[in-house]
Amino acid sequence: MALVEYLHDPVPMPEDDTGSEAMKGGPLVRGLPTYLRTDKLETELTKSILPPLVQYLNSTDEETVSLRIPLALTVTKLLTCLQSNGLIARLPGVLSNICHVLRSRSQDARDMTRKILGLIARWLGPKYFSYILVELKTALRRGYQLHVLGFSIHTTLLKLEPAHGVLDYCIPQLVDVLVEDLFGETETASPSVLRKVEEVLRRIGLGLNKNVQSDSRDALLLFYNIYVRIQRTPRWNLSHTNANIHKLQRFVIDGLRLVLHRTARLKTAANLSQLLPIIRSCLLTAHQDLQISTLRLLSEITTIELDSMISEIPMYIDRALTFVRGSPSSKSEICQAAMKFIATLLQDRRQFEVPESSLVFLLQHVRTDLEEPDSQSIMFALLKGIMQRKTMLPELYDLMDDVGIMMVRNQSASARASARTAYYQFLTGYPLGKVVYNRK
Repeated sequence: MALVEYLHDPVPMPEDDTGSEAMKGGPLVRGLPTYLRTDKLETELTKSILPPLVQYLNSTDEETVSLRIPLALTVTKLLTCLQSNGLIARLPGVLSNICHVLRSRSQDARDMTRKILGLIARWLGPKYFSYILVELKTALRRGYQLHVLGFSIHTTLLKLEPAHGVLDYCIPQLVDVLVEDLFGETETASPSVLRKVEEVLRRIGLGLNKNVQSDSRDALLLFYNIYVRIQRTPRWNLSHTNANIHKLQRFVIDGLRLVLHRTARLKTAANLSQLLPIIRSCLLTAHQDLQISTLRLLSEITTIELDSMISEIPMYIDRALTFVRGSPSSKSEICQAAMKFIATLLQDRRQFEVPESSLVFLLQHVRTDLEEPDSQSIMFALLKGIMQRKTMLPELYDLMDDVGIMMVRNQSASARASARTAYYQFLTGYPLGKVVYNRK
């Protein structure tokens, strides 16, 4: 009776308790209570119960597929009643049978197989996922099967819902499948391949964002080591690698910004001292997408007290102004990123002297795009940074005439509120002569 109840026991869901065995990486495999594990039971299972079930599972009759596939879950449950050696010896054969069904041209058969395979994976737990992976790779080797392989592994992982780190031992095999599924044997840098690379990097970034350990210093070391590895990779005779290496560099910069944005305690001089050469190199690159990412990273770290970074601020400012001057429109990503960085720097580094000519240029730029909804938040941040420095410029007084009109006439409530805040800052922070006061 206990065995019958065991077979009807539902597949366990992953537990929420972070201290549980499953979350620590131990097996989720469910076995019978110790007092029921007897030699007699094991003999009965191996001699009488399992052989006819396995024989039926080995059948190749297409008409019985819908019956044989669910049977694999029952057989797996019975196998977990055996001693560990018995389970390990018999599990590959059961998994091989069900994985070969995925070769079928029938969509229904493949869908049912993936569903049962996911339930088996959840029942066995992450400790035995490598067995499933090996049998899937063995059964699905060529042509359309490779895409079935990738999708089947993905759906099985979703069912398993492994805790962080418990599948690290499978990473080399998983990466091999991923590369083969996405790129095959191609060595060319065609546009479609490059788009796939960018999408892979984007999804890796999303995964790292959800990773519970991405808020540690190890995450910074990960991206640092990736960059070092990129720089050390031989690139002679590979023109496509030289032309696209900046995509990997951007991945590193975006990853660093993500980690530092999420975890303020990592923004220390000790952590960033080794990253500055990377930041400098990427800012001076000719690739605009990498320049944008670097400016966004710099906006994240401007408050850190690091002598080597402070000494390079003039270069950062000059580079950002160059991007603004060279942008055909203030709506461009590079212009927006550069303006935001300058605004952040003006507010966070008030002791740093900015040439008046640069401030005049920025004020003129702000005035040109003040009514642009997509640029207003950055423009007002820039205006706030300039006014905090109390610099007396005729261009500022001219701009505030427009801001005064804007806070009354603009159709956007948020824009009127931003204009009022800026106008109040101007009235309370700047001297207003009698003529100027009457104009206001």
